[in-house]
Amino acid sequence: MTMHSFIRNTFFFAAALTGSISAQEIKLKSGDPPRVGATIVLELAGKLARDAKPAWEAQGPARIEGSNTDLTVKIVLNSPGPLVIICRIRTPGGEITRDLSLEITKDDKPKANAEQPLQQPRVEQPPGPAEAGDIIKLGFVAAGYMGDAMSGGVVINERSRDHPHSEPFSIRLDYKPRDIGWAAVSWQYVTQGTMNWGETKGKNLAGQDIHSLRIWARGLRSAEGDFPTVQFKSGGGTGPQVKIGYEASHEVVDEFRQLKGDWQPYCLDLSGEDLKNVVSAFTIVLTKAMNPTGGVVFLDDLHFSKQPCGK
Repeated sequence: MTMHSFIRNTFFFAAALTGSISAQEIKLKSGDPPRVGATIVLELAGKLARDAKPAWEAQGPARIEGSNTDLTVKIVLNSPGPLVIICRIRTPGGEITRDLSLEITKDDKPKANAEQPLQQPRVEQPPGPAEAGDIIKLGFVAAGYMGDAMSGGVVINERSRDHPHSEPFSIRLDYKPRDIGWAAVSWQYVTQGTMNWGETKGKNLAGQDIHSLRIWARGLRSAEGDFPTVQFKSGGGTGPQVKIGYEASHEVVDEFRQLKGDWQPYCLDLSGEDLKNVVSAFTIVLTKAMNPTGGVVFLDDLHFSKQPCGK
């Protein structure tokens, strides 16, 4: 599904929900114009019934600061480009989705009273591989939603303060099974638009002596007493629309594993893999068959390592 078709399909209204919610749109409550570095506050206009629960998402070059389950949400704008803010409103009768599209612009206005540095001649650097390390710092973002994740089956909070492995935040992923029966989210290298299925090149990590992708993860026990079962992947993630020459250069798929309640390390072996075009650094998969009532997963310290698995 393309982003355009996804946005078109978000404005649906089930008759069973008319008594639960009267919210009509997302509005800008306060903040600066949508420029790089600004912080904006959005609110859900209208009244919500007591049993309605909003969940906000930011798809694009921005991040949610603080809670994503209140009537308002604070969003920090990281870089130029299109941004889609989504609010999924859940009720006992179903779900309504509202979205707002913004264009983040670059702030070229100089700071008041700031000394302007001398302009140095620009030296063109030849393109080369990036350094190994944290996948978020390398530019990979949770942008590739698949299966039930495309219809609200997954809600991600990238700034969870619930006992992170490394302060101050970890990533919380809430999975709720839907009709398709599985969901996946990929951390993609996005340089244009809001996602990348091979329409643009991935990250060049060749020549960095990378031997593994390291993941720290834990789960919450369900009402039935089970921890979530997940599958981790690295690589792949290109679709039928992939451009010639932009195909993912590697793909490593782990087996399904049941998480534990405390933080545990997991490792994907990348020894000998071709990393010259990494479109998707990391993917997590959950299925309804293994998680019939859903599950809550925490992720942290997702990073490429020069050490092989087992070391």
